[in-house]
Amino acid sequence: MPARLPPPDPAPNLTRRQFVDRVALAGACARAFALELGGPALPERIVFNLREWSDPAGTPPPPGMLKYLGGRFVAPARLHGLSADEAWGLLWVDGKVPRWINVAVGGLDAEVTEVEVQFSTDMTSADPAALAPDARVPPGNPLLPFRIRGPGRSQRLLGAWEQR
Repeated sequence: MPARLPPPDPAPNLTRRQFVDRVALAGACARAFALELGGPALPERIVFNLREWSDPAGTPPPPGMLKYLGGRFVAPARLHGLSADEAWGLLWVDGKVPRWINVAVGGLDAEVTEVEVQFSTDMTSADPAALAPDARVPPGNPLLPFRIRGPGRSQRLLGAWEQR
């Protein structure tokens, strides 16, 4: 069953809870889109894999760490296999979020569907009016700042696709 979009949010800025809900909704929509394309059966449980990125500005991170959004030092392993609650904590910085966030099914195993997350490093207020809408998507879309993309090309996903 495709994920259903909630009505647009009238609040000027998203709350943390609303952002977590949008993370979860974006994952569900990416999974539904991949299923609509006729791919393999995808487990219902969704985990998020955030892009490994390190901010080049200012103080460099300690060895083996990344300087993530908001200047936080994060181990690369902490960016993979995240719940929606864990993912929002790395994407939300003091009421600011990336201007756009692309999500797509990127892998699967027997228990989880992996959603890959790419994002702008340009942070903006969590005001839906300030977030960049996707092409041909009206302003106020309840997924903003998330954009749903087609499935990725990971070997595990392509292998499952070919076996169906």
